[in-house]
Amino acid sequence: MIKNTIWIVGSLFLASSAQAKPVIAKSFDFRAPTVYDVTSVPNPNPGIIVFDALDQVFKGKAWSSGWHILSPTSAVGSIQTKNANYSLVASDDVVIGDANGGTFTLTLPAASSNSGKVYQLKRVDTTAWVATNHVAIGTSGSDEIDGESSTSLNTQFESLTVVSDGSTWHILKRDYPQGWDSSETWAGSWTAGGTDYSGKWRRVGDSLEALVKIDYDTSGSGNLTIDLPFGTIDTNKVFASAYYLKLGDGVLRDVNGSQYVVTVKYSDTDTVILNYTSVSGSNTEPGNNITNTVPFTFANGDSVVVNFKVPMTGWH
Repeated sequence: MIKNTIWIVGSLFLASSAQAKPVIAKSFDFRAPTVYDVTSVPNPNPGIIVFDALDQVFKGKAWSSGWHILSPTSAVGSIQTKNANYSLVASDDVVIGDANGGTFTLTLPAASSNSGKVYQLKRVDTTAWVATNHVAIGTSGSDEIDGESSTSLNTQFESLTVVSDGSTWHILKRDYPQGWDSSETWAGSWTAGGTDYSGKWRRVGDSLEALVKIDYDTSGSGNLTIDLPFGTIDTNKVFASAYYLKLGDGVLRDVNGSQYVVTVKYSDTDTVILNYTSVSGSNTEPGNNITNTVPFTFANGDSVVVNFKVPMTGWH
């Protein structure tokens, strides 16, 4: 229950009757405020904010199907976790999604009846890079989110803040961890031969950036490729040809001392292929694929290190 209530809505309003009818206040003595109950505020609209002058300390509260305390250290309203389809309501504020059991949808209410409403949505489960597991964000009717009918949270700890302007939903902020992750298993065309692949990745916008090292052991044959540890390349954002676009580069090192420039190119929706050219540019033409015998016969101790970035399907 809030006492000593005033409204700030463009002008200063003061509760001045038993029914807390707001009137314009010409002055207000904070040292001896008049006392009223917040429950007597007539038909509060979602988003209205009142201030409690109890003990001359002003503490904000906002109305959203109930009075919620505003403070620098606490969110407005409820925080809850969902792991199945759920339609958000006006009293929701922060919804955390756990897609460990599979993909599900959080559906926003109609934008037309929720003007000014802000939702914060976050994903926390550790299956965040499994293609079949994500938290979808849907809309009601013909509503859109930044011009799309839906969006999604595809990586662990990704979060989204949206607001309604009364006709559509707008994304105010999208956050996701940007640190390197080395927990995934890397592989490629030479894995079966005993060659060791190691690497790490991080998310950069709608893309996966990877840093991968390949250490040749005793065997491995054919064109040298790297498989993505999860997901697929979004071919709507990249030319699906090994000849069109450079996705990254690196260095091929012969244990005997020779070095070559490596170019990373598209091979398939979940694979990149490695080309090379001589550092001096004198003994090969650029664009040749690396194999176990080209540009030299690989032996134990030879290695390749590459850095590349690819747009990922479903990432926004």
